[in-house]
Amino acid sequence: MAWEGLLRRGGPRARLRLGEALLQVGRREGFALLEPLAQGEDPALALQALGHLAYYKAEPLLGKALPEVRAHLERGLALLDRVGGELAGRFLNDAARVPYEEGRPEEAEALLEEALRRLPRGAPTASPPHQPGLPAL
Repeated sequence: MAWEGLLRRGGPRARLRLGEALLQVGRREGFALLEPLAQGEDPALALQALGHLAYYKAEPLLGKALPEVRAHLERGLALLDRVGGELAGRFLNDAARVPYEEGRPEEAEALLEEALRRLPRGAPTASPPHQPGLPAL
């Protein structure tokens, strides 16, 4: 990626974006950029990093580390009331992949329903899933 070096020198939000972008193209080094952000003091930044970690560590092509992703899900759930509704809803949408991959579709569905409740009215991501049971809004 042509812009990778620039983002690596950037601040926490740049590293958040780079970490996610690397994982989107299958590059596991994105995890190393997100882990410290998930432990940070800023609840919004930590929740975004935890959502990306939960989603991508549940990905079979990236290793499917289910015990780790469950821990990311639980830590993120503890932060939900410290962030706005849209960020909380986006986290829940991503994190619903954890129970889905664990073979617990009812829990995944409950997380998606909670995501819809938390998303502000009119948010572009606040539409119900097209196929019930799949972890995507």
